[in-house]
Amino acid sequence: MGTNTLGTKIKFFRKRAGMSQMELENEVLASAGVVSRFESDSVNPSIKTLRKISVALKLSEYERSYLYGTFVEPVSPKQVELAREKVKTWFDKKGTLAYMVDERSRVWFVSDSFLKFMKIPKDLVEKNYGEVIHKFLVDPELNLITLVPRFKRKDVYRDLFHRTRREMSFMIGDPWYKEVMKYIDSDDLAQEVWKEVLSEPIKELHTIDNRIVLFKMGPIKISKQFSVEPVLDNERFRVVEWS
Repeated sequence: MGTNTLGTKIKFFRKRAGMSQMELENEVLASAGVVSRFESDSVNPSIKTLRKISVALKLSEYERSYLYGTFVEPVSPKQVELAREKVKTWFDKKGTLAYMVDERSRVWFVSDSFLKFMKIPKDLVEKNYGEVIHKFLVDPELNLITLVPRFKRKDVYRDLFHRTRREMSFMIGDPWYKEVMKYIDSDDLAQEVWKEVLSEPIKELHTIDNRIVLFKMGPIKISKQFSVEPVLDNERFRVVEWS
């Protein structure tokens, strides 16, 4: 899968900021017509100019990384391998309930203890490594949302979708963002919650109240709290761990 072009990303961020091409040119002290050439991909701006553009358009660190930094291309197999090596010892420890995702919400590693807790066949999960977490929730084969009581499913979707909006909603045109939306659109409840999330302010904080999920394990309901931590020395991956 390819990625969105630099020009289309600049255009998206400019329009989102409500700026005309001329206004952006004035902000970054560029010559007339140059933003049009940037957006049509006929001319590539320098890193210095991209930094000026990111400041003018008030981009977040995530958005800057996607525009011209480490997030431009999806993670490579080698990067996945190195990230897995960093967390493997912890993931192999009995009782560790965790999984690892990248900045495009793709799942790359799940601990054996978490698989046993969720009663998911290991080969089924490994077959889906590299797929977005949203697929794990709604795909009929995996359908992990059924492990959450019905009255709590909206909360699970809402928490994930707020993070999706904050970390991925600017990836319009990116193939993996399209994958996310495909799975949201495939589920009526997910569609409903996504619309609600889009109508709410962007959540900048991930509070403890939003980190508690109730799991339904047969007749028993188990409350678990999760944390989200970046993989050491690698901002492209993060570990979601349950306790």
